[in-house]
Order: sequence, then C-alpha cells, then structure tokens
Amino acid sequence: MSKDGDEIKDRHFSGFRTARSDALKGLVCELVQAVDGVLPVRKRKRRALDQQMFESQVEAIVCEAAFREFDEPGQWICITRSNQKLGSVDRYKSPAMRESVLTVLDALSSPTLGLLEMRVGCPSKYAGGLQTTFRAAPALLQKLSPLELSWADFGSSAAEEVIILKEAREDYWAKRKRLQYEDTAQTNRYRDEMRSINAWLEEADIQMSVYRPEINLANRRLRRCFNNGRFDQGGRLFGGFWQGMDKDERRDLLIDGDSAVELDFSQVGPRIIYGMAGAAFERDAYAVPGFERHREGIKKVFGAMTHADAPLASFPKKTKDLFPASMKIADVCGAVQRHHQPITDHFYTGVGMAAMFTESQIMVAALLRMKEAGITALPVHDAVIVAESSAAAAEAIMLDVFHQCTGVQGSVSLVQ
Repeated sequence: MSKDGDEIKDRHFSGFRTARSDALKGLVCELVQAVDGVLPVRKRKRRALDQQMFESQVEAIVCEAAFREFDEPGQWICITRSNQKLGSVDRYKSPAMRESVLTVLDALSSPTLGLLEMRVGCPSKYAGGLQTTFRAAPALLQKLSPLELSWADFGSSAAEEVIILKEAREDYWAKRKRLQYEDTAQTNRYRDEMRSINAWLEEADIQMSVYRPEINLANRRLRRCFNNGRFDQGGRLFGGFWQGMDKDERRDLLIDGDSAVELDFSQVGPRIIYGMAGAAFERDAYAVPGFERHREGIKKVFGAMTHADAPLASFPKKTKDLFPASMKIADVCGAVQRHHQPITDHFYTGVGMAAMFTESQIMVAALLRMKEAGITALPVHDAVIVAESSAAAAEAIMLDVFHQCTGVQGSVSLVQ
C-alpha cells in the first residue's frame, strides 16, 4: 500500500533501465553469463548485434527488478507477452522490447536460476485484461544486498526517445496519445539539442542541502513534448527530478556547491502573443480592471482563451471557485478582451500552443547558451533554476534570447 492508503499500481516494464555504477554493471555481466548458461546450446556464436541485444535485455530486466525493489520493495512489474505488441514498430518502445525478451525473462525466472518471481496471465485492473508480472526473487535479492544500491546506481538508455509528438484533443487537460512520425532535419536537430542538454545535466554537480532519500537526484533525463500532431505547437521540456519538487524543496538544491535560485520569465505567454501581433506589451496582463482580487483566476482564463478555438461556454477546470459565485464566464472573458485590445483577434484561435512553442524555443536556446557559458541550469517550463552566483549572467542570457526570438522585451523575476 502507498503512504496515502491507495493500492500501489504495477509498474510497466519500459526496457530503458540501465546499470550506471560499476557494482551493478558487474552483477549484470555475471547474470548475462548465467542466463546464457541455461539457454539451449547454440550451434554457432551469436552475431555481434544479436549479442548486444541479448546483453541489453538481461540488463534491462535485472535493472528494472532491482530498481523496483529499491524504490518500492516487494512490488511487481508488468510486461506484455503478446508477440504482436513486441513485434510492432514503435519509436517510443525500447529496442529490447522484442519477442526474444521473453526468452531472457523465462530464463531468469526458471527453476535453475530462480532470480525472478513471475506470474503469467494475472488479472490486472490497471493494465486491463491479463498481464504477466515479475519481481526480484530471494536469489536476486541476495545478490543485490551487498551492493547497497542507491539512485545513482541506475541510468537510462540513450535509445529512449526524447522528442515526443502527441495527438490533438478537444479537452486541453485530457491525456494525449503519443503519435508516430517520420524524422526530418527539424526533428533530428531537436533531438540532438535535447541529447546535448541531457548529457550536460547528467554530469552536473547537483546536490541537496537537506538529505531527502525519496528524491532521485540521478533522474535528469528531459524530453521535449509537442502537441496537436505538429512540431510547431507545444514543445515544452518535461522530466528531471526537480520538476516534481515544490518551491520549498527547490530551495534546498545546491548547484555547483552554491544555493539555488529560480528565475522566471514574467507573463511569458502574453508577451509572446503581443509579439506575434506586432504590438507593444505595456500592461500587466492579469491586472484586469474590476478583477484585481481575482488575479489567479484571470491568469487561468486568459490561458484558456488562447488555447480554445471558440468562445468559452463555461469556466475552465478549477477556475470557477476563483471568482464570485454570481460571476459568468462571458463577463470575465469580455473584461479580458477589453484589457487586451491589441491582441483581441488572437483569442479563440488556438494561439496558445503556438506561443508555447516559441516559449520552448526560447528555453532550449537559453539552456544551450548557458551550457556554453558554464552555467548549470535546470528548466521548469518558463523558468530555470541556477546557482545564486550565476543568477545575473543567466538572467542576461534569458532576456537576450527572449528578445531575439520574439522582438519584444522580456522580463525575468526571482521566484520567492
């Protein structure tokens, strides 16, 4: 059971978990030999690529079982045994997830090795239908115990896709399905940029001033997610342990041994849209006359108005309580439009995702500039976390990149 009493869900096997430390790598090598020893004797040696695949499958399964035990002891991992699914072409799927992975799984859970406990065809209310699940058996736990594993022992395969394309959905808040796509010079450039940023952050000196064993400081892999089936909409960066932290926890971050601060682009969406309209941004976007006490609600409604393709018929989710009970959404939207006359034609056009794309381009460009300048920076959508001693230099880069990308002067504030 989880801390709040909810039943813990079986974790899906991704196939991307790897060994990062020498100790775990050594155990994986040992188990590669052990698995090879229980498989039928081969008439000829595996080809180099086949051997590499075999070793990566052993590594992925063993590391996933070890990670699961470290993170949530005794819990299970589910994996498909469907040859149709394992044989499908999917850019988001691990190369290890092919039919031959079942041979490795069965060997590890065989009576001879007994390194995994496996349940075949168990009902799962989370995955739907029947699922095969596995977890570390006592024999594997015995081998793992002397390693005294930590988050730092685990890594993630470089084969994991970092450029994600998602479908369009009528409900902005709804979960979106990932789409397949053909690579172009553009997507290849985006991927190279993300891999460069990830490699940089992986080696960065990032610690916590307060010991928090639940935070995986090694989880630094970022991915860039595009929306509406287009590579000019969305594009924000997701991932990294710091994005799941609250503001108080982020204050305990140490970057290059220095206290961390968070720098935020102020009113970034409205500024970008004003730039699209060729208009000067000369107002507080959310200080709408008559609604001064409802700033947070105005901010959310403004965002909804820029993402919608038709006038709002009702309050967006989680906004109704931010206004008086008697207030109508039409009155709020009308006040927002009057306050933003220079961009009134941009409301209800879906411009929000295009503005978000520009925001993401700004962030990627700023991160690459900071990388070259030797400034470690952790992105949080339209903000970055940097060492306090680097804040002034980081702010200068952010403002310069913003102006280059939008033609509008930006504003950066220190998150309190």
